Amino acid sequence: MKRRWTVGAALGAVVLVVPGMLATSAAASDQDETRREAERQAAELGLQTTPAAAPGERPRSANPYVSLLPDPSTADYIGWNRVLQAAGEERAKKLAKNNAAARVRQPLPVRDAESATEYGDNDSVATAQRVKDFGTGKRDNPRAHVTGALAPEPVETVTLPRGGEDDGAIPLARVTGIDQERASIRTEGTIGDGPHGSAGDQTGDFDFYRVEATAGKTLTLDVEATDGLLLPGIALYDGQGQLVTAGQDMTGLGGPVHLSYQFEEAGTYYVSVGSAYPWPYPINPFDSGSGIGVGTEGPYTVTLTVATADLDVYAVDLAPGDVLGATVRGSARKLSVFDPDGTLVQGSGLDMSALFPANSPLPGGGNATTDHVAAVGGRHYVAISDGAGAYDATVEVYRAGGERPETQTIFLDFDGARVNNNIFGAAAIVPGVRELSGLDAFLGNWGLTPADRPALVEAVTRTVRDNLSHEVADGSTNPRVDVRITNSEDDRDTFGRPGVSRVIVGGTIEEAGIFPVIGIAQSIDPGNFNRAETGLVLLDQMSAPAGNVLSLNSYLADDADKIAVLGEAIGNVVSHEAGHYLGNWHTSDMSGVTSLMDTGHVFDLYGLGPDLMGGTADDVDNRFTSDRYEETQGFSGLENNLDRTGYALTRGRTLLAARH
Repeated sequence: MKRRWTVGAALGAVVLVVPGMLATSAAASDQDETRREAERQAAELGLQTTPAAAPGERPRSANPYVSLLPDPSTADYIGWNRVLQAAGEERAKKLAKNNAAARVRQPLPVRDAESATEYGDNDSVATAQRVKDFGTGKRDNPRAHVTGALAPEPVETVTLPRGGEDDGAIPLARVTGIDQERASIRTEGTIGDGPHGSAGDQTGDFDFYRVEATAGKTLTLDVEATDGLLLPGIALYDGQGQLVTAGQDMTGLGGPVHLSYQFEEAGTYYVSVGSAYPWPYPINPFDSGSGIGVGTEGPYTVTLTVATADLDVYAVDLAPGDVLGATVRGSARKLSVFDPDGTLVQGSGLDMSALFPANSPLPGGGNATTDHVAAVGGRHYVAISDGAGAYDATVEVYRAGGERPETQTIFLDFDGARVNNNIFGAAAIVPGVRELSGLDAFLGNWGLTPADRPALVEAVTRTVRDNLSHEVADGSTNPRVDVRITNSEDDRDTFGRPGVSRVIVGGTIEEAGIFPVIGIAQSIDPGNFNRAETGLVLLDQMSAPAGNVLSLNSYLADDADKIAVLGEAIGNVVSHEAGHYLGNWHTSDMSGVTSLMDTGHVFDLYGLGPDLMGGTADDVDNRFTSDRYEETQGFSGLENNLDRTGYALTRGRTLLAARH
């Protein structure tokens, strides 16, 4: 379940305790803190609060899925989702064409055992429909074509007349009658016609709806702007004003905003409809005037349904190191994968397959794509959900691409390099071959001299070896982890040979010709099918003068071992970017777990402890581990980036565990 935020009346209050400028300052401070709290809520719920690029425009940030952004709050997920959805469809067409040309084995046909009007037979891990003869064994088929239909509980939708204002808070919510006289309603409303819209006090207009819920039932909520002016956002609260979940159109294509939520507890709940920008819900749901400003306005239609949802769960047997990929089209909007103990290891509502390298065999295209690297053998589960009607899914499994006779080498290039930034896709604002300066150009910014270069290179390399080799080999379930970390100080540049990837450590944002980033990777490659990729770690932000929040100069204790602190921090960023092209997505900064794949909270990634100073006793040893996915990036569940990395670095073929 997503974290629940308590948003009470005190949160949005501004108390003026002294007159004049001190009172104004206090009010501004309270308002700033209120906004920061709202930003934390929004990030936790997976919402984008910065304006997105319009259709046809370049996204307003570097690609946040493969980049370490200087300011993660500026990530334009909506703009990038639009680009990546289109690219995913193109990739799917090319993959299908290549498979046909290579006469790839026809997939195993799998038909949903339920009829098109039934639900409840295969709706859980315990009752999952088994897919036999599927897998990576010699007699198994690694590809399955799954067809079926989602058949939620049938209900009658009642049309209600338009409501009146003010209905912008929980005490003013419009009664829908859901779960008393009816289970589904459709009605109309307008954002902007209330006393807090652009014609009123301009704090922002919201419309609230009251529903009564039964435990186990699912709320399905669809909001669509009827004139294209409103970009709607939606939120769900429980009866105490706790924000349960929220949603917005993450494709930016102007389609209906959709939310599906299964109630764990019976009771009264409230749905809020507002503008996605600047905020889709009021800061205080009990006060209709507690918005932070007017965003888009216009009429909309809303359909709310509380009923038993249908989902179809399929059981597949996997061996350790199997790389599972799936995609779905038709009525279903979501795919989920569960490991043998029932843990959600990835839930997805978007197609991000365009971020896979071209030679990855994993499927893509459609409404949602998911991927999983099995850390343990046994029965895993693929769930298809969130919709009504026929669906068409592809489920495939492969051995990790790292199962090669040669060791995977990752070359750390500190000498400066030429790189064609087109390999990073639309992130390049000045595309083409770029010249990146080497480490020497930044040493003076940290108060170091050329004589310190060998020691710093050694410190960075040691950190990367600890992260990618020693700790992964010790902690992963893969017994054949094998990776060689080399560097330009001590070793020949072997990039270009088979099995050699690299991370370039040096250069500036301007030299790279890429939207502002600290680092960026060429792809996200579950299974490591492309073993010759590039990552960048740019040093201009990290070596800026003290006072810059991204600069390592801001966090050096007076008596710190400067080279040790710099080596740890830069080495962690290098490991993060390599982690992407070894198959890992971003994990949450707000989960309470510190992971090398966290989205970009520099205090964590740099290894700073609670005192926010490097080189002190509370410094953190960052590692690959299990952590919650970054919600804003469209995933849910736990990413085991330790084992995803471990199996990406396999040398030789692992022993396949016996299937159940």
